[in-house]
Amino acid sequence: MLKLLMPRDGGFFNLFRDISTEICGAAAEFVALLKATPEQRQTHCQRIKQFEHNADGITHKTMMELHKTFITPIDREDIHSLIKRLDDIRSEEHTSELQSHSFISYAVFCLKKK
Repeated sequence: MLKLLMPRDGGFFNLFRDISTEICGAAAEFVALLKATPEQRQTHCQRIKQFEHNADGITHKTMMELHKTFITPIDREDIHSLIKRLDDIRSEEHTSELQSHSFISYAVFCLKKK
C-alpha cells in the first residue's frame, strides 16, 4: 500500500530528453534550410515538420502521463510548465522557419525581377 503513495518517475525525465532531442533536430534542420539551395528547401521543411509532429506526440504523451500519475517526482505544475515551454520553443522555431522561407522566397523573387 505504501508503494502506491511513493513518487514515481512516470518517465517524465525521458520525455523531457526526447522532446529536447526533437527540438535540437529541428534547429539543425533549420540551419540547413538557411544554407540550402532552392531545390533542397522543401526537403528541409518536411523534415522540420516531422520533428514538430514528433514533438507534438511527446507533449501529448507527457500531459497524459501527468494526468494519470498521482505523485510526481517533481512538482506537477513544474512538469506542466516545462513541457509547455519546450513546446513553445518548438512552435517558435516553426514560425521562424516559415518566416525565413517566405523571406528567402521574397529575396529570390526580387533578384529575379532585376
